[in-house]
Amino acid sequence: ILDELDAMGFIYPAIYLKQQDNELYQLKKARVSENSLSFANEILEKEIYEVEYTIADKTLVTHAILTGQIQTSEELFELLFPNLGNIYSLQSSINTKLMIALPLKINSRVIGCITFQSKEKELSGKQIESLIEFASNSASAIYTAEIKQEIDFRSESKSTHELP
Repeated sequence: ILDELDAMGFIYPAIYLKQQDNELYQLKKARVSENSLSFANEILEKEIYEVEYTIADKTLVTHAILTGQIQTSEELFELLFPNLGNIYSLQSSINTKLMIALPLKINSRVIGCITFQSKEKELSGKQIESLIEFASNSASAIYTAEIKQEIDFRSESKSTHELP
């Protein structure tokens, strides 16, 4: 999934998935520089993959998850860290102009969000159409992988409990 976004010319893609309680979501995979990762870990005071974000937070990601609609902003801090204030120095150093949060949906149920950044200030209608189709295919792939993982887990569990 992240490779496909790279191929489309988008940068710093990340995948966030809702947890079972539907009140929290968590970063599952990201492609960012080590410097950006260290910076985020420092700001958050823990590893970024350990952070649980609440749906109640007022971020671009939560807005995409709650509305089920693509969200954009020209401000990096709106992506995940609106309470940290303005971080223009980071945004200018990574040369991004637009932050995009794209909901991942199975039927009408939002399971998470893909975020990425663009060096362009706007998306064309064709790009938006392509991204919505991409998000649909990505959500299906993630959902299928989760189901397979659950089936494999149940099969393993069952086989360890069978009597010889």
